[in-house]
Amino acid sequence: MQEESILEKTGESYGYLKEFVNLQFEYLRLEIAERSGKVLSSLITVAVIGLIALIVLLFVSLTAAIFLGAAIGSYTGGFLLISAFYALTGIVVYYFRKPLIASPIVSLVIKEFFD
Repeated sequence: MQEESILEKTGESYGYLKEFVNLQFEYLRLEIAERSGKVLSSLITVAVIGLIALIVLLFVSLTAAIFLGAAIGSYTGGFLLISAFYALTGIVVYYFRKPLIASPIVSLVIKEFFD
């Protein structure tokens, strides 16, 4: 009788342990899905805002090029000046890409994933 009671309790404990492991696994899956969703939504938000900013920058650049062209008497020269400005900006951003681009993006992803 004592042996049957121990076997029943062992089987019952095994069932509880199995259920606990299954629930922990399910909780982990839900937690990963939630954190991944937060990171993805943040990245999509940044991408949409960046796209809007890029469109605004395009129109501001066109306006500045036309204005400079009228001021110096050559529209080609105005567009050339704006192009030179963007080329210099691109070179500076390239040389400082790690602190300007990579580090903030990594920080954002880590913050969103572990917050």
